[in-house]
Amino acid sequence: MVFILLANIAWNHCCKSAIGIYSCNSANHPYYVSVFQAEHNESRKSIEITCKIFTDDFERAIAAESGISPMLDTGKEIPNAAELAGKYLLQNFSIDVNGTAVKLKFLGKEHENDLTYCYLESTEISPVSNVTFKVTNLIAIYDEQLNIVHLKSGGITRSLLLNKNETSGTVRFP
Repeated sequence: MVFILLANIAWNHCCKSAIGIYSCNSANHPYYVSVFQAEHNESRKSIEITCKIFTDDFERAIAAESGISPMLDTGKEIPNAAELAGKYLLQNFSIDVNGTAVKLKFLGKEHENDLTYCYLESTEISPVSNVTFKVTNLIAIYDEQLNIVHLKSGGITRSLLLNKNETSGTVRFP
């Protein structure tokens, strides 16, 4: 729990750029943190996921994996940038619900300040009791990368702090 608190403090400190206090480009942000906010929508039988990733780091990871720089959030963004972003995320983020792998769909992306927000969804999810996340996002390029995962289900939120040494973890619900 202390690690989650420290990672959230790091994220909040560096992400003051969202309100114009700091700039968090690769030249000056000392933290390598991404946040995956997931919510189990019981009525739609889905898990909806929002990923917050520093744009410059995300672009570097996509380019390292695909050999193509997507030029995210620039006037030169390549036409298939969203496709490359989705492919990267789907290769580096997975979920098992109650021991069964879940198929994720990339819905799209948008940019705000120094962040790229990506949206994923899974459907036909039964009630959740155990959810395992595997997240290797940005770990291939940053040894210090932290991936924070929050999952809300039935009004309860569970969190994981994942890194290069621990790329997967399980949360349990009553």
